[in-house]
Amino acid sequence: MNEYLNKTFEIKDEESRSWGTFTVRQVFGSNMNGRLHPSTDYDQVKQVFLDHEKAIESGIGDSAKTTSAILKLGAYLTDGIKNYPISNILFISEKLLVTCKID
Repeated sequence: MNEYLNKTFEIKDEESRSWGTFTVRQVFGSNMNGRLHPSTDYDQVKQVFLDHEKAIESGIGDSAKTTSAILKLGAYLTDGIKNYPISNILFISEKLLVTCKID
């Protein structure tokens, strides 16, 4: 996974929306961390992640339901040559910190 360190990807979804770019800053096992630099398309999916964050932080709400909503987006990373399916994607608060795993 260290081959992804400092690499920049575009994050897209099944509807071909581009959420912005993501540069990998840390690698922990099979998980990668970095920060999203959002595009205007991110506004179309942002609420899904805010709902998930609230469900986890407050303990109120169904985090399984919000996790399912995130998975339904079909997010993947692309470097312009290859697409990389991802899982365990989580945007942490308004700071747009990203954790994900390339499948």
